[in-house]
Amino acid sequence: MTANDISGRTICEILDDMRACAKTANYGHLPGLIEELQYRANRMEDRLNIVKDFESLASRRDSIRQGVKKANTVLTKEDRISIIGTWWGDEE
Repeated sequence: MTANDISGRTICEILDDMRACAKTANYGHLPGLIEELQYRANRMEDRLNIVKDFESLASRRDSIRQGVKKANTVLTKEDRISIIGTWWGDEE
């Protein structure tokens, strides 16, 4: 729980409180519960978008790594020397 959290309650607990309001016909707490639920749902959606973006970046990273690996298998030692100027481990 961070300092920005309204409470440490879960969405299910908030919904249970909303059901209790409806059951007893005591709607005084309902506006606050709605705000708390909206806050939790917004945070959940934000987190899902972050995870989705991360997965997309990880997929791009993997395809780039495959491309580099494929390119390295095609190049000969001489091709690599001409590209980077020297072969690692070779003394000149």
